[in-house]
Amino acid sequence: MDNLHRLSKGAPVPRGSRLGYAEGGLVGELALSPAAAPTVNQSVRIVNSIDPRVTKDFLTSSEGEKVILNIISRNNAALKQALS
Repeated sequence: MDNLHRLSKGAPVPRGSRLGYAEGGLVGELALSPAAAPTVNQSVRIVNSIDPRVTKDFLTSSEGEKVILNIISRNNAALKQALS
């Protein structure tokens, strides 16, 4: 499906280790301009919770448990301080 979406936008589609367009032909070297280069060390936090029950359902799932364990492991000292 990803390749079909790329084709519909006119973007190059991977062909093994090389790229090509829907009409044929190989794509030349792809180089990112400095403005298009990915930015490193940026943090984005998105919280989208419409209904508290949705959050509760997620946090009680296996994926939610992984999130909770990651939060605890990253904030171990703060957790110990809060519990003492």
